[in-house]
Amino acid sequence: MSDRKNEWLRLASIGPHFLASTLIGYWIGRQIDKFAGTEYLWAVIMALLGIAAGFMNLFKELGIINRAEEEEKETSHEPADKE
Repeated sequence: MSDRKNEWLRLASIGPHFLASTLIGYWIGRQIDKFAGTEYLWAVIMALLGIAAGFMNLFKELGIINRAEEEEKETSHEPADKE
């Protein structure tokens, strides 16, 4: 698989991961709310934590892509040896 295709697949996976982490956080919060007898307190807290996890994943993936692009630039712009 080419590097560009791998990059696009990484970028395309960010949205679903973001949504999944938010929904999982909300679901866990609702379960805690049912157990504790509170109404949407933990659902909101856990959904916010899910959103934070989604952003952390976003920044991690963008960092990986950025490092790969920097390495590609470094290897493609090597000066020719002058003798």
